[in-house]
Amino acid sequence: DLHDPRVHLTHRQVFNMAAWCSAVFAGNLAVFLRAAVNGHDALATWMPVVLYLGVPAALLVPVNTWHVRSRRFFARTLRRMVVPLQPISFADFFLADVACSMAKSFSDVERAVCSMLMGSVMRAANHGGTCGSTSWKIPLALAVPSIIRLLQCLRQYKDTKQAGCLWNALKYSSAFPVIILSALKYHVSHRDWMSLYRPAWLACSLVNTAYSYYWDVKHDWDLTLF
Repeated sequence: DLHDPRVHLTHRQVFNMAAWCSAVFAGNLAVFLRAAVNGHDALATWMPVVLYLGVPAALLVPVNTWHVRSRRFFARTLRRMVVPLQPISFADFFLADVACSMAKSFSDVERAVCSMLMGSVMRAANHGGTCGSTSWKIPLALAVPSIIRLLQCLRQYKDTKQAGCLWNALKYSSAFPVIILSALKYHVSHRDWMSLYRPAWLACSLVNTAYSYYWDVKHDWDLTLF
């Protein structure tokens, strides 16, 4: 049923939610900038924290308001996506595919949350790599969506025995060498990076990009380019 709000929201409802989210973000940003300019660092520091806590709370808080059935459906799908122990539904792998597209955003969120926890919102600080580019948490944040999709593909193969599931799993596995080599850039000398690791990173990136492009066009989009 397309009118069931667990699986469908009208375009007006989506635009309404987007308008409210945009207004909350704009208000939060205005308070942050005003506090920062006037030297109220404590208030300015709390503004991003409030925003980052408010977003998951608005999505997951169990109250009977603001499209509660749709939010419950999203919460169940998120739980099924993170722990893919059951047969994979369309919503499960669709949400995981969206997460793969947002992997870079997740790494930025990790860096922002780390800065908040370390109390470095109002100043540029690396904390010896705790929140900087050398942190192991950044490649982990990049890899988690691909790990989830990999596990989903393996679960689909277990249920269907279709070889295509394994080839799809290989597509997501091809992202891991790219992520690992990208992280190594900050842990090896510039000479070693340019002579060994950078060419390997470029080769792995080319394989991952070409494989993903082929698979998406040929199998996911079912186009006849190949």
